Amino acid sequence: AVVDIRPDSPTFLWHETYCFEVGDRSSLLVPEGCATGFLTLTRDTTVHYQMSDFFQSENYRGFRYDDPSVGVKWPVEPVVISDRDRDFGDLDPSAL
Repeated sequence: AVVDIRPDSPTFLWHETYCFEVGDRSSLLVPEGCATGFLTLTRDTTVHYQMSDFFQSENYRGFRYDDPSVGVKWPVEPVVISDRDRDFGDLDPSAL
């Protein structure tokens, strides 16, 4: 899922979801200022993730995968969620 969290964007808080099949070898370019979330539907999945700059943990933030203000419809309920991602709260648009 990709969520536009750029406050000045005409698509602010809109989201799109994408499904990639095994062997698809597709890529998705996500604009800077958009949030991403991943849900794998099969075991032993590899996700390659590239960022436009070096990761800086002090700048890392997020919101819950099931935040009602965003409304992403996931195909299944996640079974495994990292502690960090599980502890995120709702998206606060005023903090963006």
